[in-house]
Amino acid sequence: MLKEKKGNEFLLSLIRKYGTLTALVAVICVFSLLEPRFFSLTNFFNITRQITVLFVLGVAETYALISGEIDLSIGWVAGLAGILAVAAQAEGYSTLMAISIALAVGLLFGLCNGFIIAIIGIESFIATLGLGQIANGLIFLYTKGAPVIGLRESFMFLAAGKILGIPVPLLIILVIFLIADYHLKYTSSGRFFYAIGYNPEASLMSGLNVKNLKILSFAITGLLSGMGGVVIMARLGSGQPTAGPGYLLNAIAVAYLGASVLKEGEFHILGTLVGAVFIGTIINGLTILNVQYYYQFVATGLLLLIAVGLASMGKKSAKS
Repeated sequence: MLKEKKGNEFLLSLIRKYGTLTALVAVICVFSLLEPRFFSLTNFFNITRQITVLFVLGVAETYALISGEIDLSIGWVAGLAGILAVAAQAEGYSTLMAISIALAVGLLFGLCNGFIIAIIGIESFIATLGLGQIANGLIFLYTKGAPVIGLRESFMFLAAGKILGIPVPLLIILVIFLIADYHLKYTSSGRFFYAIGYNPEASLMSGLNVKNLKILSFAITGLLSGMGGVVIMARLGSGQPTAGPGYLLNAIAVAYLGASVLKEGEFHILGTLVGAVFIGTIINGLTILNVQYYYQFVATGLLLLIAVGLASMGKKSAKS
């Protein structure tokens, strides 16, 4: 009986650690058999372009989740930041200035989220939802529901350009991955984020400034949301008022899927990247097979439920 119990625990541990990776390999094999065009370098680059926003916003959400919170505003903040970047280009500002404006907008909302949550004490679910709605209102106040045009080729280069034959979206993914992964693994503030997320009371008693760390975490989340907005609008070639919010569900799914990659119930950047590739691969494969878009929503919802379940199992296992 004891051996059977240990065997079941070992099997569950394998599922929690390698379930997403195994599923990713299986999905790639299935789509490759069903459609030969799927397994090609060209389609790989297509997937890279498709998951860039998803990965950037997934990393943003990962930072919030690591610190024990959640950010429901990232999609709206990304949309507002992207819209204002496009508007800046339309007014004649340089691409660098337009991107800087988007990042500043994201950072501002991130700091506001952190202040409301850490200082005022409002739950992150409500605080970020409220600020997200404010960002959404500002989008439609500025655009009146109409697209904003005026992007130059130098801006759209972020989504469609190549450097030495390498697509710029792939370079964006690599740069953000390396910076975020290094930060969370090898810097004191990155390790402190994990500490306050796992046990804020013990962190406070050990001398950590939990409030400031929460604010810093949301500042990074906001900054990445702003970057996500830049890439969204670069892909679309104009400022679309409704473009940002649709990424929220998938960004959360990506982060939770990542929590069942190699580690049991722990959010980390490599896992987020695998989660983004997983969801991007499924959406890309279903699109190539001409599957109706609403089935993609069903698949994403099921993935999110499975991912949350695996991550929750991993956290309970780690605490027991």
